[in-house]
Amino acid sequence: MNMASAFILVLLASLPFVSAEATEYVFKLTCQDVTGVIKQDTTLPCSVESQYNDVTIKAVSLKKKGEKDSIFLYQNKKIEVNSRDISWADQKWPETVDATLVISNIEISDEGKYEYTILTDRGYTKAEFTVKVIAQYKTPIITSRPKTDVEDGKVVDLYCNASGGYPKGSIKWFDQYNTDWTKSAELQATVTEDKLVNLSSKLHIPNFDSSLAPYKCIVFNSKNVQEGEEQFEIHETGKLELSEKTKNVAAAAVVVIGSVAVGILLALLLFKRRRSQQARRPSTRPMLSDHHRWASDVEEVLNLSPEEIKKELSLNQPV
Repeated sequence: MNMASAFILVLLASLPFVSAEATEYVFKLTCQDVTGVIKQDTTLPCSVESQYNDVTIKAVSLKKKGEKDSIFLYQNKKIEVNSRDISWADQKWPETVDATLVISNIEISDEGKYEYTILTDRGYTKAEFTVKVIAQYKTPIITSRPKTDVEDGKVVDLYCNASGGYPKGSIKWFDQYNTDWTKSAELQATVTEDKLVNLSSKLHIPNFDSSLAPYKCIVFNSKNVQEGEEQFEIHETGKLELSEKTKNVAAAAVVVIGSVAVGILLALLLFKRRRSQQARRPSTRPMLSDHHRWASDVEEVLNLSPEEIKKELSLNQPV
């Protein structure tokens, strides 16, 4: 026990105790249970009710129940002990009757029951309250074994991992028809150095059925409230779907290759026509311009059947 705690005990022993449950009271301290989110500032709501306006506060002590030393001690008009970075919610205190405190950057180690004691010139009173801490799980991640090329009827293992939560939660599995597969899964919980919980669930599928995909894992907190969800779809061998980007690229490649093939075909046919025209004797047919001759040639080529095109190309082969 430190000197500050010993000093306040002497003062408490010399003054009457005023029960918080007493019907006739000089003043009463009331506190509420609180749940804080890890790594955030948490308010510890407490208030003082008094029959008198001239009550002078001498000391304030906050400690965990069952422990001797205070984690927060105010006396002699100053804060003498503050091992947990605690402050007044109202900076005008103790001139105000609001006894609310704020604990900064709350940790899991801050969980527990607390005793809050206020000493005045008319006596002292105390109240108890409970602090709980929660931490939300991060978005789950799904992996599979094997990673790819999964076939119907084969064995598949799906893994779902969610980290950084508190208290311990759970992971449930469902298929696309919302059939619960959780009974076929194994859940492991690992506690980290900072007391956070990492969840890992393995779903064993002895006879994989692609018609049930996608499978999804849902993370629930300790109160069975959903905190995260992720899904994973496994495709059968030889049936992997192309992404939209891949489909677009493939379609563009087909168009380009087709255009090149048509261009080559036209060039061969027109080259053949030019050679045949050069070898032909002059006729009484009117001379056509290059533009009209090209249009006429293209029109003629487009009207050819596949058999005629094949015949034209064979005639153009070098001897």
